[in-house]
Amino acid sequence: MSSQLPVVVVGGGTAGCMVSSHLANNTSHPIVLIEPGELSEHDDNSRFFDVLADSELTQQIHDVVQARALGGGSAVNGMLLTGEEPDFARGLTRMANEEDIGFMGSFLLQNGGRFTRLWWNGGRWNPGRAVHHLEEERRISIIREEVVSLEISSGSVVGVRTGSQVVPCARVVLCAGALVSPQILMRSQVMPEQEIIPQNHYSVSVVAALRERNSSLFDTAVIKEILLSSGEMFMVNAYERVSAELSNFGLLTVSHMNPSHGLKDEDAMAVARDIATELADSLRLCKEVGDVVVDEEVRPLSHVSSTCISITDGNGRVQHVDGLWVADASVLPRVPPCTPAAPVTMEALRIAQIITRELT
Repeated sequence: MSSQLPVVVVGGGTAGCMVSSHLANNTSHPIVLIEPGELSEHDDNSRFFDVLADSELTQQIHDVVQARALGGGSAVNGMLLTGEEPDFARGLTRMANEEDIGFMGSFLLQNGGRFTRLWWNGGRWNPGRAVHHLEEERRISIIREEVVSLEISSGSVVGVRTGSQVVPCARVVLCAGALVSPQILMRSQVMPEQEIIPQNHYSVSVVAALRERNSSLFDTAVIKEILLSSGEMFMVNAYERVSAELSNFGLLTVSHMNPSHGLKDEDAMAVARDIATELADSLRLCKEVGDVVVDEEVRPLSHVSSTCISITDGNGRVQHVDGLWVADASVLPRVPPCTPAAPVTMEALRIAQIITRELT
């Protein structure tokens, strides 16, 4: 058993699994991951609404659904890779095709959409699976508890407090997500008490009653990107069903992808409603659908980010506290104009490499 104090990674989501795996594979330090969620057993399920229906793997924080699973959102979400494919994802993804989609995807293709890349290659990309193997090999220890706060002494982080214990540590990497990481920092008096205002993508939706039952392989695989002359970016996603229980309803979402400061823009959302209305009018002409409704309510996506940028430097290091980093979506400078799994993993890996150099 190593006599070194461990590096403690708080949160085993997309970022936490990347950080834990990289540190375990590239340093001699003991690694402790604190994550209350269990490993998803749905790796072979291509339909993410079925995975979201497992209530053990998700939780609602404020008004958005967040993963509560080893592997995080990457283990339970829609698996879309709408941005550039990073090097680490090669071999883990593939392009969708005609055989993967149902009516809603076909409709959007016919109305200017395109196939997107999927985090799928015979199975769901689940970064928690690699961490699970490292735990089996005793290269990582996992504590399945909630983190309450951090212990700070003489300007350095010295421990992580859970509900039952204080875990001594050499360093801490916060990867609990853009909603929970700032809460932990505030409870630890590292960050001033304030309202958490995350950056996000906001959307309006079109719901269509389908006359035939959906039988697609994936719940979503087609997107349409819209760039206005003003510079505003929107993305339309086609969902083959509304939820695991409502397979007889299809869904289109129109999301504002580059909001100013990552916040809801009423003018942009008015444009999103106009786009949604045009799509609804086209849907009503299709014999495959019955009633079509535009949902007027603006809803945030589960793409929260950028809540800790005021207290971290450009490398995720928390200012004025030695040995403390944040390496999740909290430190993205803005909400990315794409689905966030790739940007989050790339940033987590970059910060993990910096920590590795310091440790070695």
